[in-house]
Amino acid sequence: MPIKTPDIESHLMHSEWVDIKPDVSAAIVRAKKEGRRIIAVGTTTVRTLEGTKAGPFTGDVNLFIKPGFKFNIVDAMLTNFHLPKLH
Repeated sequence: MPIKTPDIESHLMHSEWVDIKPDVSAAIVRAKKEGRRIIAVGTTTVRTLEGTKAGPFTGDVNLFIKPGFKFNIVDAMLTNFHLPKLH
């Protein structure tokens, strides 16, 4: 959701429903322990993994990643940023 407030702290981030199955969570945790990189595809994936600490989870995540955020799970991200429409 585009930030439309002059102060980033006033921006209300939308939530997204996510579902991390136990086997997926275990694979991510194992990869981190083995020193392998976690590369997320898309901002929803980043919000999901960071917002749940990659634990098994089903529900809404509304993590707002802004300057200063400390990443604990994701090491890199691939994304296709959606630019606002020009009028």
